[in-house]
Amino acid sequence: MNVGSTDLALFKRRVVAELKRDKKKTIVLTLLFVVAAGLGVQFLAKPSHPRRAVAAPAAGQPADVQTDTMNAQAAENAAVQAQRDRYIRQLDTTITRDILTPSEKFFPVGDLSGDGSRVLSLGSSQNQDNRRLVVEQEAGRLVLRSTVVSDDSTAIINGQAVHVGEEIHGFQVIKIAPRQCLLQRSGVTVVLKMD
Repeated sequence: MNVGSTDLALFKRRVVAELKRDKKKTIVLTLLFVVAAGLGVQFLAKPSHPRRAVAAPAAGQPADVQTDTMNAQAAENAAVQAQRDRYIRQLDTTITRDILTPSEKFFPVGDLSGDGSRVLSLGSSQNQDNRRLVVEQEAGRLVLRSTVVSDDSTAIINGQAVHVGEEIHGFQVIKIAPRQCLLQRSGVTVVLKMD
């Protein structure tokens, strides 16, 4: 006898004995074999390319009406595209400003920083009014509660004691006078007065 055929016969006997011994395993393996066979048949029976699409006329409309409708839609789409192209061509594409200079439009004065105060950008003299407005708006959040005028004058602003030269919420204390305090931020001077 051939060695290969004896090994195969031995393998068959072992598989059959194992399947007879464990009925659950036999059922599971049989189900898996049936599923694999079904998938294999589907794979082999399926054509290698998708079916060709065939357009059918809509119910109640002849084919030439459908063609006319499709042609009208295509013409309308082409007209819209042509109008869009004309609009884009007529746009002015010249650059009228130095692109390396920050623009107020894209980089406004007074962006908020993490602590809620505003970070002011230094710009040209035309931004002076905007800067003043932002600084005055920020100063509106400060409340002067008390002043003590002496050699070492002290002011109580928002519950915090400050001296000349110190900073509070981004404002530097310039001068402390009776019932008022002079603050400066970004080159803008603001006077806080007690109520």
